[in-house]
Amino acid sequence: MDGRDPFCPDDMSVAGIAYIKSLAKEYFGTDNTEEMEAIFMNWDAFIEKGKEVLQKSGGKVKMIPSLGDVHQTLKGQRAEPYFDGDKLNVNMLESTVTDLVKFRDSGIIDKLDQWTPAWNATFGGDKYIFAMSPVWMPQYVIGPNDKKDDRWALMVPPGGGFIRGGSSHGIPKGAKNAELAWKWIEFTSMSQEGAVAQKTDGVFTHFKKAYEDQSFTNWTWRNFGSQDIGEKFFVDISATTKDMPENINDLVLDEVMNIVLQTLAKDESFGFEQAMERIQKELKAKAPNITWE
Repeated sequence: MDGRDPFCPDDMSVAGIAYIKSLAKEYFGTDNTEEMEAIFMNWDAFIEKGKEVLQKSGGKVKMIPSLGDVHQTLKGQRAEPYFDGDKLNVNMLESTVTDLVKFRDSGIIDKLDQWTPAWNATFGGDKYIFAMSPVWMPQYVIGPNDKKDDRWALMVPPGGGFIRGGSSHGIPKGAKNAELAWKWIEFTSMSQEGAVAQKTDGVFTHFKKAYEDQSFTNWTWRNFGSQDIGEKFFVDISATTKDMPENINDLVLDEVMNIVLQTLAKDESFGFEQAMERIQKELKAKAPNITWE
């Protein structure tokens, strides 16, 4: 373990968006992935099409079940980091909050909280056309909540791919079997054999060399029928994804945004100014080291 970092990223977390094919066909005239990507070139087009869906369905069908899903997507697509050390990039945060209010006011996003039973149940229903979909979502979220096969397709989101989630291995300081733990990390995260073993559990490695083998990136999942979602994730979506530097302050901001999103989603009188004031207040209480400039 001499000189080695005790933390190592375990899995890829590149993300696109998935959609229910029958609803796409009904409301957009196509369920073809490339045609859908051409229709939804940007978020303004997404909002306008969502308004059409609302009108055609009499308000019964919306685009996405949770404003939290929208936030995770926009956060992942932001143009600049939120923090430079302890200094908050207020302009970047204001841009995200402005877009969140715009999505909320459009009426195309429902008010469900992420990761609740009601939110999980949406994947087996037909009230929402789209869902954010990190690479771990088909096997661990969509699959368990939707027992029907071949209902979904995966596409590059408006604005490109983004990073959502992911996990790391860690070795506690003073661990009795630290060297054995490191051997496990080396195998699962830094070898072709480990990459293949991880894939059987729907976990895709950060080991870059593994992706040089096309058979490794090939991946289908029953909810997505015959679509090669591996190719979509690791070729099309990855090509449009940028990684954004973060530090410990981003974790605090995430906690604060989760608080603000609950009010923003459910109270239409809660607008941009109120949201920014609440964020500043919560950040000051949780992390007074953060400077607001």
